[in-house]
Amino acid sequence: MNNNIPSKCVNCGAGLVPAGNNSLKCSYCGSLVNLNSPVGETHSAESAIPDNNNTDANTPASSATPPPDEAGSGCVVVFVVFAILLVAVLIGIANRRTDEKKEAAAVDSLNAAKAKQERLADSLALDNVKKDKIKKLSLINVDSLTFKKLYKAANKDKDVNYQTFIYDQTRFEKGNFDAIDYYIYKGETERSFHLKIDYTAQELLYIKSITFNVDGKIYNYAPTFSTVDEDTIAWEKSDEIAGNADLLMLAHIATSKKTTMQYNGKKRSLIITVPPRPKAALKRLLRIYKGLLLGYDQ
Repeated sequence: MNNNIPSKCVNCGAGLVPAGNNSLKCSYCGSLVNLNSPVGETHSAESAIPDNNNTDANTPASSATPPPDEAGSGCVVVFVVFAILLVAVLIGIANRRTDEKKEAAAVDSLNAAKAKQERLADSLALDNVKKDKIKKLSLINVDSLTFKKLYKAANKDKDVNYQTFIYDQTRFEKGNFDAIDYYIYKGETERSFHLKIDYTAQELLYIKSITFNVDGKIYNYAPTFSTVDEDTIAWEKSDEIAGNADLLMLAHIATSKKTTMQYNGKKRSLIITVPPRPKAALKRLLRIYKGLLLGYDQ
């Protein structure tokens, strides 16, 4: 008997199992190894197939399991394929998220550009409005230094919302309140000039409009009046923002030699002359307003 018993099949490398009659059988290819031969002679699977009638009942059938090396290689291949698929899926998810972020960034950028264009349009429109007002005030001259002096000297009141109202304290003749009145409203971004008309007497005129005669040039002004009628005194007042045409008229009044204003009432009319003092105060306030439009307060 050969003392060198093989442990693997020399044909395929699979394991050997006892096959009876001093022989071993390959569990994969079925080759037989005769242990009685001098060198452990191996017979091929074809020659090793026994006769069905002579087969030993205790001899196990040949196994179809693959060699261990080939089975391990298959597992590695499956793992590699799975890893590749997993990496591909992760890359796809990352790319999709990147695309979503790029799309969101593009939308944000588009919205920001649109908002910037709207702000620019609003700014240009506001600049055009300011330019029109400044043009109407061409008779009123002011520089930065003069503006700062006049602005500092003017009366300023603030409401509960911290909006500023600017007045000239010398706008009235002593004891005479039947004239034009005016003030500047200065909000966070808004600058507006307000024109007021005051009439006080024992009876109402029911004023419909005012006719200004400014050095021979006629201006018609028709604001909305509110009235208060008591037993001993009556008031008729208006308070409206001066438009561009009104600013032109006020600039003319402030620089005029003589201005009269006629209250055109339902019952009767009344003509008064605008005194020099309120005209001078009007000019100072218009210079402050023009300076605000020019940005001298910045």
